[in-house]
Amino acid sequence: MSWAGDRARRIVIGRREELRSWVRRSTQVVIVAAVVGGVTGLAVAGFERVVVEGVLDALGRAPLWIIALAPFTGLVIAALALRTVGGGITPDTGDEYLRAFHDRRHNLGWRSLVGRITASVATLGLGGAMGLEGPSLYLGATFGAQTQPRLRRVFLRADRRVLLVAAHVRELPVFEPGDQRVERDP
Repeated sequence: MSWAGDRARRIVIGRREELRSWVRRSTQVVIVAAVVGGVTGLAVAGFERVVVEGVLDALGRAPLWIIALAPFTGLVIAALALRTVGGGITPDTGDEYLRAFHDRRHNLGWRSLVGRITASVATLGLGGAMGLEGPSLYLGATFGAQTQPRLRRVFLRADRRVLLVAAHVRELPVFEPGDQRVERDP
């Protein structure tokens, strides 16, 4: 066999091993991303249930004077949670996800998560003006950001955003038959 043929075979064999390694790592990334996405979905469903079916429903059955004071009370509880539980963090949730996505040094920590989610439950559950999307996105991004460094063998440095994104895919709108958000033509 010629030198060129032998070299071509080594390149093909080397590429084959490189491809196998890439497929193996990609499979691991997809599996971990699916698990993190599933855990996030369960956590977000729990968060929404506590806010909507728990605190907000109970508030709806309260006397009118309590309903009138509830948003102010929620904001006070939220401010205290951000200051004490969160260690003086801001109320930003969706913006924190964007910062972490673009700045590799920005940390989404557990303490901040507990402080912001507590503040979100108080604000939303007691009638404050805010949506469920920001806290849900932040919850998933924190799960992803905290999982990725623990699995350095699976995730390369370039993959740092994979779990940030995979964890919030649950936030994509899903419309089911009978869903009131879907407009139908008569």
